[in-house]
Parts: sequence; structure tokens; C-alpha cells
Amino acid sequence: MQLDYIPSLLRQRAIYDLPPGPARFEAYLASMTNQKRDGLEWPFAPLNPMGKAHVPAHYDALLAFDAEAIAQQTMSELQTELPALDCSIRVTLVVVDDALGGWTQHNFTDWAYRFSPILSAKSNWLPVYCWTSVAPTPALVRQAIRAAIYRAGYRLVHGEAQTLSAMLRQEGAVTRFAGQALPYYSEAELAAMSERITEYLDSRDQPTQFAAFYGDEIAIEVGYPSLGLPAYAGLVVATKATMVDPISLLTA
Repeated sequence: MQLDYIPSLLRQRAIYDLPPGPARFEAYLASMTNQKRDGLEWPFAPLNPMGKAHVPAHYDALLAFDAEAIAQQTMSELQTELPALDCSIRVTLVVVDDALGGWTQHNFTDWAYRFSPILSAKSNWLPVYCWTSVAPTPALVRQAIRAAIYRAGYRLVHGEAQTLSAMLRQEGAVTRFAGQALPYYSEAELAAMSERITEYLDSRDQPTQFAAFYGDEIAIEVGYPSLGLPAYAGLVVATKATMVDPISLLTA
């Protein structure tokens, strides 16, 4: 796997030097399109060009602790940590506004990021999302880079997940590899959650998959039916069930 980090935070941040309005939207378009304006050269579509003051503040926080240097260092480590895969990836951090502006629904966007094709075969860009709803830290940047790159490798080996079972196997391995934090549940709660989720493992129905993965509160928030599960039940159960070294899953 050939990994290259391409710095872009200053390019994105410059959009917000302009006041909200047509000029800023034009700058947003110009920041990612080619000279002919008939194709994308940068993966900035998820940005919120009309973002309020919290968006440039988020960039400033990332730049203050040199998030791109952390991303580059993390990718250098991954280059030797991960097995050889026939894939070349260009990575860049992209700020996604899921707070205050109503531009992005966090969980629908997160779902698409996890399970829809994100890595373009044509451009080989892999954007790594930095959510404005979460204060950025060096640890979160490192975890996001590890999760995104591992996920890309996993999908290259195992293909696109269709059933809830396949989705949980993928994201359990991703979360364990990246070391991302999850809600705490007791052993009794985990057993009850696992038993409940077992009923839906073969499901290909997105509302059911979504509710099993994120839990009732988030499912109801987006208009999906509840399944009697707490927050991030599916992801927690899947991560706990990942007993093997996640790197071994990239050599299957």
C-alpha cells in the first residue's frame, strides 16, 4: 500500500477568509475543481462553504498543533505496519461541519463514510474527516488516520459489506485497530446487546442495519425504527468480538 499525505488545511482555511456569500461559495468551488471547472482535483465536497465562525476556528485549532505533521507521521508508521496491498492512496484531512450550521447530518454522513465507496479509483483520494462537533486533538487525528487507512485496506481485501454481519466485522476491526473510544457497558449489558443484534445479522435493510449499529436514540432521531438497543450497540459488540489482530484480517 503506497500512502501519501497531501497537506490541504491552509487551502481549505482560506475559503473562510471571505464573508459568507457568493464570493465564498465561488472560492469553495475553485478550491477543489480543475482549471476547466469540469472535474474535481481535491476532495473538498463535504466542506460547508457557509460555515459559521466555529468552522475557521476548527481549522485554526488543527493548525495550532500541526495536525498535518501528525497525519504524516502516522501514515509513515502505517506504511511499515500494514501488509503490502496493491493500492496507492492520497490522504488529506477534511473538516466536515456537523455542528451549528445544519449543513451535515452527522450520523448519515458517518454511515456513508464507513460503508459507501469513499476511495475514488480515478483520483485515489481518501479524505479523513475532522468533525466540527468534536474539539480536535492530536490523538483524534491519529485515530482518524489509522481508521480511514485500515478501512480502505480492509475493503480492498474483503469487498463492500452488504449485510449487518459484514458491516460489524469491518467496523469492529477498524475501531480496534485505530484505538477509538466507545461507550462502556457491563458484561451483562454486552451479552444482552449481542443476543439482540444476532437477530439482525443477515439484514440488508439499511434502517435495520443503522439502528443496530448506532442504537435507538440515533435511529429515532433520523426517522428509523428502534430495536431496543443503547448507543452504538452494534459497534461496541463488534469491537469486543474482534479477538484477532486486525492486521491479520488484511492478509486473508
